[in-house]
Amino acid sequence: MKMFKPGQRYVSQSEPELGLGVVSEVQGRTVKFMFPLVGQVRLYRVDNAPVERFILQPGETAKNEKGLSFSVESVREDGDLVV
Repeated sequence: MKMFKPGQRYVSQSEPELGLGVVSEVQGRTVKFMFPLVGQVRLYRVDNAPVERFILQPGETAKNEKGLSFSVESVREDGDLVV
C-alpha cells in the first residue's frame, strides 16, 4: 500500500488529462488530491488510488506553475517529499 503524505506529487493513471496532482490531505483511508492545472479535486481510497508518483530525475527538464522552464540538477528526499 502506498504511503501518501501532503505535498507529494502524483499523476492520475485513469485521468492523465488532470495533469500533476498534489496530495493535500490524508484522512483515515482517504487521500485528497488537488489538480491545479484544471482546478479540480479528487478523493481516492488510500488502498486503490489510481495514481503514480511523479519524481523528476537529474537532467530532466520541466516547467513550474508560472510556466518557467528549469532543469533538475539533483534530487533528495526530505521527510517523504522529493526535493
